[in-house]
Amino acid sequence: MLSFTCKLNSPISPSQQRLQQIVNDAGNKLIVVMFMEKHCPHCKRALPAIEKLALEKTLVIFVRVDVGECPGFVKEYDIKGVPEYFYIKNGTLRDRMAGSSKTMVENKIQELSG
Repeated sequence: MLSFTCKLNSPISPSQQRLQQIVNDAGNKLIVVMFMEKHCPHCKRALPAIEKLALEKTLVIFVRVDVGECPGFVKEYDIKGVPEYFYIKNGTLRDRMAGSSKTMVENKIQELSG
């Protein structure tokens, strides 16, 4: 990664170009992109659990994108609702899921990390 760590506990809202750079720089690491909106109650409920997961899963890159601040992502990535998670590995979108369950995210990480 470049000069900063893309964890949910970092105050980043990357542009689309920046997200592509993160994907390019990740190599074979799994990237979990959480598309959220700061006023969304489901996102507010999910965020602390996902932040904790980001601290536990140090081999996974977590990125938070606030679609309220970065509305271009909604159209570009066909975001239907938030929170929505994209799982990217080796530059390829492996899966996408909507929901606010930490267990759902954790299970998908385990599935795709192997």
